[in-house]
Amino acid sequence: GTERSSKRGIIHYAAKDLFDEIERRREEVNDRDYSIHVSVVEVYNEELRDLLSSNRDNKLTIREDPDKGVFVNAVRYKTQSL
Repeated sequence: GTERSSKRGIIHYAAKDLFDEIERRREEVNDRDYSIHVSVVEVYNEELRDLLSSNRDNKLTIREDPDKGVFVNAVRYKTQSL
């Protein structure tokens, strides 16, 4: 790879692997639809921020619910259907 590609992070590689796997499966069986939901949360100094939000002062909290389990409140999701 180039110097530019060597600076890619784990999110880039995870997304690439995910889309490559979907493409591989589509070549085998093309009777499925795929939908990917992504949220990107930063943990820094024990604070959580939603990196997909345009509001840079967004403070998130971790919650626990008997039915949902552990989750982050009010996090935004981006969806891509394939």
